Amino acid sequence: MATLSTIKKNWHIILILALMAVAVGLLIYTQNLEEKIRRELGEIEYVDTLGQYNKVYYENQFKVLKKENKELYDSLKKYKDQIDYLVQFTYHNEYSTGQVNTPKGDTTTVPSPEAKTYTYEGELKDTFKYKLDVNSDIEPNWYALNASIKETFTIVNKQDPDGGANHITIGSSNGGTIDNTTVFKREDKVKFKDRIAIGPSITTGYDPFYKRPTAIIGVSVTFDMTKWKKKSK
Repeated sequence: MATLSTIKKNWHIILILALMAVAVGLLIYTQNLEEKIRRELGEIEYVDTLGQYNKVYYENQFKVLKKENKELYDSLKKYKDQIDYLVQFTYHNEYSTGQVNTPKGDTTTVPSPEAKTYTYEGELKDTFKYKLDVNSDIEPNWYALNASIKETFTIVNKQDPDGGANHITIGSSNGGTIDNTTVFKREDKVKFKDRIAIGPSITTGYDPFYKRPTAIIGVSVTFDMTKWKKKSK
């Protein structure tokens, strides 16, 4: 009976505590649901009208990189505490001269019936591959191929000022295709001390002891449950 009597006597306090617990629970649930939706949406990739590669992505923990690009993750994991941002992509572009007739083999001249096309291909490499076709009556004793590649890449990353999505744009000076892109930006969690705020406050509410509305002026200490990540400067 004493317990029931105590509950009846302090029902105002119990109600306030219960409402606070429900509010905190709803806040945590909402944050988790938002995070889940964000992850399910994943990343968006597209090529704009200028031929530039675009990707919308979210900040994340380094361990998530393992699922997206394990080879890159394994090569960098020992430096994971020093890495804040990284980009890796593959670039493709093809150039073809088409058939180029020498003065001796002008198109107005009837091709020799003895002429054959000899093809020479370089070994498959990550950065350069070539295929050279030579049409001649006899196979050449030798050939030389000189090539030069010059390319300028522009990488711009724009971040939502509220700490949301990032939007990266990669453009090349000579066009081409950009794919196999891996982008990572570290998610900076807010430290415990950064969630705490101390300052003057004016609070209005209901006083369960005197059973009347009241106002309190003083110094308050608050803990921000919504501040999960640092905002961009």
